[in-house]
Amino acid sequence: MRSGEGGGALLVEKGVRLIGTDAWSLDRPYPLIGAEWRKRRDPSLLWPAHFAGIEREYCHIEKMANLDKLPEVGATRAHSTRASVISPGGRGRYRKKTAREEMVVFHPNAAEGVHRIEGSFTNWYLLEEDGRLTVVDTGVPTSWSSLIEALENLERTLSDIEAVVLTHAHFDHLGFAERARAELGVPVWVHENDVPLTKQPRQYAHERARTYYFATQLRAAPMVAAFVRNRAWWPRPIKEVRRYGGGNLPVPGSPRVVFTPGHTLGHCSLYLPDRDCLIAGDAIVTLDPYTARTGPRIVARAATADSERALASLEALAETGAGTVLVGHGEPWTAGIEQAVEEARRAGVS
Repeated sequence: MRSGEGGGALLVEKGVRLIGTDAWSLDRPYPLIGAEWRKRRDPSLLWPAHFAGIEREYCHIEKMANLDKLPEVGATRAHSTRASVISPGGRGRYRKKTAREEMVVFHPNAAEGVHRIEGSFTNWYLLEEDGRLTVVDTGVPTSWSSLIEALENLERTLSDIEAVVLTHAHFDHLGFAERARAELGVPVWVHENDVPLTKQPRQYAHERARTYYFATQLRAAPMVAAFVRNRAWWPRPIKEVRRYGGGNLPVPGSPRVVFTPGHTLGHCSLYLPDRDCLIAGDAIVTLDPYTARTGPRIVARAATADSERALASLEALAETGAGTVLVGHGEPWTAGIEQAVEEARRAGVS
């Protein structure tokens, strides 16, 4: 297994035990990097590989030989420019992009006709119905290139996209929404309470200063660094949106709106009863990007407007009874929404 510089952490998260490179690497000792981070708080100092082995042990080897002998199936090669190899079982497609981007993984059919694109520790989705597509959330600004590749994998084109639906209007979900609206002429749907956020996505309400988490939650530093490298905090404001309230949206897939305020005042999840699937956005996640904690939970107060209300909204999720839960951050949950809600309540507020 070999990996480019930006993809090591994600590969380790997937269970890889051996990562190597065909070039020598000169890096300062981690204590020096840590000391400079504590002094300057500069996210550009940090790469996911600096923290990847904290929770999961792995072996990193420099200057590996005979890499051309790796099998085409069962080994992922992420070169410094670009590579795309089907992972074992054909369940995902890994690609290393440029130095500014993280490893991107395409997961077809995370639920029936719902395709997950994972990059910069953030998930967004393509909802397919009879060849027509709805984009649910739009990642970070650099996710546009991931959209193009996902469409190629599905043998679809940009003209098959009929709508963009936002679960909420935080910066890491607005990514390429305005570009899709302007270039493709598709509507961008958002709950009426979050419309102001689409104009000023960085000015969102939160209960606790983000700097507290940046200073104390060092395990989450790779995620913050990924946001910075991919310009996540600087999406283009959306010039025109369509407001939604409740009911089923008139877009491919006809998702049912589940109002789940708290993370934002207009946060909504999308229920697909015919597919036994709930796209939960950030109403519940399995990876908190501000603390790096895993397992079902609400997002930390650094990015939550009203955590008490967010906890209360878990009941609306549970009432769907969905078997598969697709989240904005972290791995899908397939043990049923009721169990996920129970664990999130136990986890409480961070």
